Amino acid sequence: MAALFDRFYGELIQLLDRSRLLHSLGVTHIALVLAQRYQQDVQTVAIAGLLHDCARCLPEQDIGKRLSSAGIVLEGEDIQFPQLWHAILAGEMIRTTFGVSDAAIQRAVRIHPTGDEAMGLLDKILFLADCIEPGRRFSSIARLRSLAYQDLDQAVIEALRTKIAYLRKSGQPLHSRSLRALADLECRRDSDKPTLI
Repeated sequence: MAALFDRFYGELIQLLDRSRLLHSLGVTHIALVLAQRYQQDVQTVAIAGLLHDCARCLPEQDIGKRLSSAGIVLEGEDIQFPQLWHAILAGEMIRTTFGVSDAAIQRAVRIHPTGDEAMGLLDKILFLADCIEPGRRFSSIARLRSLAYQDLDQAVIEALRTKIAYLRKSGQPLHSRSLRALADLECRRDSDKPTLI
């Protein structure tokens, strides 16, 4: 894994500025800690964490052109969110630039800013690590960091609620994937509760 990490890191420093590189390393660190806590393959998590923002420093115009060149047609719900296109392109770059063909990693990277319904363990770990990495600062982060090591699903639910509340308060549009992710996780959480007779 060390050789793989070194190779990817060498390519990443050509793509990311210092701030985004530090963020990616922070996400990788938290994701690895969560992977050990919840028994997820550490190599898979390390790759996803390190590469999740590999397209983040590209200008939006370049991202749009690269998506088009790769034959990726944005879904209707994504068109109004150019600030999230980097995740869609990163999912493709993981395969084409970094040679990683793991579909689970590609999906986790594509949905890391928003979440989505039917999130798997890797999806949840990457989404949450992106929210709580050491460089993040917001009022409820201490509680969220603590919850992340106790109850992963509840931590993802709380992170989604926090993101959605922030976007609503600031008047920014909400991506439907985040709303679907929250509804799905809450529904699954409710269905797991025992019913009283």
